[in-house]
Formats: sequence, structure tokens, C-alpha cells
Amino acid sequence: DVVVRELDREALRRMEVETARRERNARLDAERALADERTLRARIAALHDLSTALGAAGSTEAVAAAVVERLPRFERASAVSVYVLREGAAKLEAAAGFAPGALDAWTTLPLTRDTPLTNALRERRTVRIGDRAALRESVPEVEAPDGSWLAVPLLSREEPLGVLGVRFERE
Repeated sequence: DVVVRELDREALRRMEVETARRERNARLDAERALADERTLRARIAALHDLSTALGAAGSTEAVAAAVVERLPRFERASAVSVYVLREGAAKLEAAAGFAPGALDAWTTLPLTRDTPLTNALRERRTVRIGDRAALRESVPEVEAPDGSWLAVPLLSREEPLGVLGVRFERE
């Protein structure tokens, strides 16, 4: 009887420990879910703000300004550039988050030039560059901080209007 009672007590202690662990994990999961929901709500609000600003933009310049102003808040972007297609080249319309002079050599990109931005425009597809090494493979003359990049074509009825360049720094 004494051995059985001791085994029962040990089993109860293990069950208490396991129950406490499960409760703690359930609380942590609930806290994470709440934080994820808050993040999602903030992203939706920022996207709505961007969408509203884009809808009110009356010119390409206004679209570029709205994107440059709002995108970094929306997606934790560290830098953003907007190029507009003019005369067979992508011309820098607006930018934010770059070091002074960083884009001086990149104000006009002929579509014949092989860069992620021009490739996105020509191919009408998003181009993702995962890190600085991959960016240097693509464009060896670029000096950039570590991070990842997106080049997103701006299309109207499948016709290219320009391209959005976004840099995300490593966290």
C-alpha cells in the first residue's frame, strides 16, 4: 500500500508539472496570437492608408510620393524607390531611406541594362533578391547594406508604368 501511494503521489506530481507546462504554453500561444492579430490589424490599417492615398493621387508624381511616404511604415522597409517608365528607360521619380548620393548613378536605367529593376519592368514580374551577395551577383557595381530587395513592376492593364524598388534590412 505504501509503495502504491508513493507511486500515486509521483504520478500526481508529474501530472501537475505537465498541466502547468501546458497552461503556460497555452498562455504563450494566446499572447502570440494576440500580438499577431495586432500586427495584422496595423498592417491592414497601413495598407488602407496607402490604398486611399494612391486612389487620391492625380499624377505619377503623387503616386510615387504616396508610396515613398507610406511603404516603409507598412512593411518595415528600410528604403524605397519609385521609377517611372519614360522614353525607354526607368527614371527615378522618388526615393526615401537611401544614404545621400546612393542613387546618383541610378537615376536613369535604360531597359537594356540588366538590373533587378529593369528585369522586373521588362518581364512584368516581381524580382526578389535575397541578400547582398545575390545583389552583387546581379549588379556587381552596387554597394549596399545587407538585406533583401524586391523590384515590383507597376502595371496598368499589363502595361508597365514603372517599378517599385524596396529594401528590407536584416533584423
